[in-house]
Amino acid sequence: GGVDASPPKRLVGPWSLKEHYQRKHLVGLSHLTAAVLGKPLDKATRMSDWSKRPLTPRQVTYAALDAWVLVELMRTLRENHAEELERLAGGLTHVRE
Repeated sequence: GGVDASPPKRLVGPWSLKEHYQRKHLVGLSHLTAAVLGKPLDKATRMSDWSKRPLTPRQVTYAALDAWVLVELMRTLRENHAEELERLAGGLTHVRE
């Protein structure tokens, strides 16, 4: 069999709507979370003093949520777009070789 020279298709989901895809929109965890999970992260605590101990309960919650949402994003993407993720991962592996 020959090599498929067609360009890879990009993932399709609520995040791929034109208004989410244009460069004028910021790209970050909160925006990705809003696009995939339907609700952005509250980033208000991001600029607080993280060097001061003990951390405030709000900081601890922020940090935990920031980590949890990565797992939830991956779970949701795998659940709804497993085939596209596998294809994309294969393409990324191929590029690295």
